[in-house]
Amino acid sequence: MKNIFPVTIIAVTKLMSYFSLYKKTIAEFPYKTSQFIDNVFKYDKFRTTDGITYKYLHEIIKTMGKLFDNAKNMPKDVPLLLVHSKDDGICNYKGSQSYFDKIDVPGKELYIVEGLNHSTTLESGNEDVLQKVMDWINSRNKDANETKKEKEDAKKAKDKSK
Repeated sequence: MKNIFPVTIIAVTKLMSYFSLYKKTIAEFPYKTSQFIDNVFKYDKFRTTDGITYKYLHEIIKTMGKLFDNAKNMPKDVPLLLVHSKDDGICNYKGSQSYFDKIDVPGKELYIVEGLNHSTTLESGNEDVLQKVMDWINSRNKDANETKKEKEDAKKAKDKSK
């Protein structure tokens, strides 16, 4: 039997979005943000300060469901690094763990951190996260360069044998 929880959430948010077309959710985060994050949000011209509509919430939840449903179709040649904090006040890190377990991509990596909230890459104390991301990107570049060199060497060897 398929898990009924996602189906129920999608149905409830769809009803809410239908009957409360312009009604918005709470605008405040359910957790304390750092002064830095407060300042970033203060000057972000595109950030809404009066909540999101139930329609938007419904679309986010629906999209998350599709993301999970299509995890098996993820291209095998796309590298993947998921970063999530155990202390995220918006999204439970176990969702990232579940998605990570579901996808079948060689070299996938999940980096779980503690002590940060939802804005993991923006928060004070994020140095380890940023270093991890930079190291991961550099590792991908190194892998790509090695593969390119191997192909060039193989081509040279083939040309010499002619």
